[in-house]
Amino acid sequence: MMQELKAIVRSFDMAKAQGKKCALATVVDVFGSSYRRPGARMLITDDGQLTGAISGGCLEGDALKKALHVIRQQTPSVQTYDTMDDDDAIIGIGLGCNGIIKILIEPIDVNDIHNPIELIRMAISQRVPACLVTLFYLGFEHDAVAGTKFVLNRDQFESNAYLDVAFDHDINSIGKEVMLEKANRWLHFTNNGKEYCFYFQYIIPSIKLVIAGAGQDVIPLAEIAETLGYEVFVVDGRANYINKQTFQPSCGVFLAKPEEVLGKSLLMSLPM
Repeated sequence: MMQELKAIVRSFDMAKAQGKKCALATVVDVFGSSYRRPGARMLITDDGQLTGAISGGCLEGDALKKALHVIRQQTPSVQTYDTMDDDDAIIGIGLGCNGIIKILIEPIDVNDIHNPIELIRMAISQRVPACLVTLFYLGFEHDAVAGTKFVLNRDQFESNAYLDVAFDHDINSIGKEVMLEKANRWLHFTNNGKEYCFYFQYIIPSIKLVIAGAGQDVIPLAEIAETLGYEVFVVDGRANYINKQTFQPSCGVFLAKPEEVLGKSLLMSLPM
């Protein structure tokens, strides 16, 4: 999950630099079985590039079409996919899906410093447990207030600037309970006769893995560790072994003496 969030942030930064428009698809609720659980995300650009996944391949095609519409209309949408339906010939058949899946698709405003991607960036940047809070509407597909709205951790609480739903719930307190329980939570409520739900997602910080030695045998180890979601740093005291091009761009490679690693002075100075 953490690796996916980091990949989404990196892809958003590249898309923003290239002037592309984006939407974010998030699994917000599942009844029955599905390949991905609530909190799975996928970034979609206006030229059809996908980063992340919301299913095992059975929903991405339709979600792409819906996301392009969301980008054009600049209005969030909640799509419900019922893969339990035997008459549904376009999704779920033979792909292991047998559930009802709600997908929130929201446009990304690059000028909003609290847009969903920036909230995700805040959640993963400090390497401490955090909580992302997403609001979605249980009624009609389209609702202007739906979206990723809050991020909080033990020291920080940030909210999306264009949230205009009135509610009587202490999001900060509930989010802190979620972090204590280390479990996701859903909060249903009614506002002006409409049924809404807050989805509180517990975000676990990635584990920092420091590998001493930059030999050829370390290359596959670093790749496997990054795939599993570790934050990987490779250190070696031999300057001729330090070659950043050998490793993934997200892998930190440092020239350091063994005693610096053993004494933990280097560990404390590595970027978070």
